[in-house]
Amino acid sequence: MKNLTRHFLTLGTLFFSFCHLTLTVMSTAIAFALGASRFDHPDLPVSAIEEVATFVASILTQPMMSIVHGFHLSPNNTLLEWSLLLLNSSLWGFCLALFPSLLRLVIPRA
Repeated sequence: MKNLTRHFLTLGTLFFSFCHLTLTVMSTAIAFALGASRFDHPDLPVSAIEEVATFVASILTQPMMSIVHGFHLSPNNTLLEWSLLLLNSSLWGFCLALFPSLLRLVIPRA
């Protein structure tokens, strides 16, 4: 039973980490792509899709951005940024995989 839970936790962490990383990169790319036209024309309105993508990206990058802003890290160090992004996704993946694992242990089976 413990081996099955450990296996589920490991695969769940990998799965949720990959999903989180994909969602983070895609929402950031969508927000940037839709807002890039305002560099030339600042009077253009912000679309609803851009607002949603920016909001989702700000939530998904939250623990990482707290570290970046807290330690005043330079955004020019790409290795550090990607390392923090991967650690951030791993943390989210572990937490999302831990929740169902704990529920499987707490809820009695019939």
